Amino acid sequence: MSAQNSAGIQTLLDAEREASKIVQKARELRTKKVREARDEAKKEIDAYRKAKEEEFRKFEAEHTKGNKQAEDEANKEADEKIKEIQASGKKNQSEVVTDLLKGVLDVKPVPPFCGVGVLQSSITNNTPRSVMSNIIECPHDLLRWRT
Repeated sequence: MSAQNSAGIQTLLDAEREASKIVQKARELRTKKVREARDEAKKEIDAYRKAKEEEFRKFEAEHTKGNKQAEDEANKEADEKIKEIQASGKKNQSEVVTDLLKGVLDVKPVPPFCGVGVLQSSITNNTPRSVMSNIIECPHDLLRWRT
């Protein structure tokens, strides 16, 4: 009986080893399929990304044409305005220089206001008086003009 038991145990051990090999092969096969699926998914994602990027480039190219045209028109208008301003400057240049020189060379001094004056408010009837009557004269200005 011992030989039979030993043979039965050996058969069970062989069956267990065979099952272990089958499980190991199944795991390897599953790992291989997961890798293949992952690689296939990456390829699909890359293809989708490329398609969407190409679609975006086409969309961008279509819509930037209008912006480019508007930009070109704005630049053209700005150049025209600059030329117009330069022409006007050249046309009136001598008059402007003459006026500037006249203003610098023909000085007409005006006495300054002291700046210490205070505005009076009309207290009695809330009606504004003339502007000159609302200014209290500064004593410094009075002394300067009286001398």
